[in-house]
Amino acid sequence: MNIEVRREMIDRIESNIARHGHHVYLVSGGSQTPQYAYSIGLHTSVGYEVVLAGASFFNHAELHHIVNQAAIALRADPACRRILLGELGAFELQKCDSSWTLDLLLGAVDFYSTQQIAALQITPDEVHATNDIPDMSTPWNFDLAGAWKWLKTDWPYSVPHDAVAVTNLGALRGELVTEVVRWGQNEWEAFSIPGPDVLPSDVRYVPVSTLLTDESLLPILDLVEGDGRWRDSDELVWNKWERQAK
Repeated sequence: MNIEVRREMIDRIESNIARHGHHVYLVSGGSQTPQYAYSIGLHTSVGYEVVLAGASFFNHAELHHIVNQAAIALRADPACRRILLGELGAFELQKCDSSWTLDLLLGAVDFYSTQQIAALQITPDEVHATNDIPDMSTPWNFDLAGAWKWLKTDWPYSVPHDAVAVTNLGALRGELVTEVVRWGQNEWEAFSIPGPDVLPSDVRYVPVSTLLTDESLLPILDLVEGDGRWRDSDELVWNKWERQAK
């Protein structure tokens, strides 16, 4: 980030804190981490920032709204540990281990010029849960970090940095992915049910790395463009798509 861009960002954060009491910083997710959002501005007034990590059930606008509402609730009552947001569900707030906050809340670390940023993790209820939500109450551990294992470790695969997967909520809730196609250099399609049966409301775009918590999906990284694989829901072995002759 060059000096001018950083200055513009700092000005925007300061303006939002002055007007609203906090700023919401959204990270859309790259090839190595899922999406997440966090507050900046509560550190000095409340003692905690808030962070919502993963949670692919929600789109970016909803992610922003949830963090914003959690920040408002904490400013009103620093002891608040649960918020209700209508159709978006119920959310618990629990203290994060510092091994997570330093790497995730980089904007807050930079803004305050300190590495001592305490945070509360916002965790959705079971109805809205997905398997890309980490347990940030315990120290970060590569073997237990799930979709966040590359947060502190170099990405070892050759897929493009911005590689994404079009998937469905079932797959993000632990159902076995049963069909995969690589449509382009940067895009895969991976569903736990037949593609035509996936409801538009269940479609999600996530970093490919989010799916790799299931190591049986590693072979999909080697697919050539236009190639696909399938398997039954009770199998781990992949079968090659057979193209029908015209």
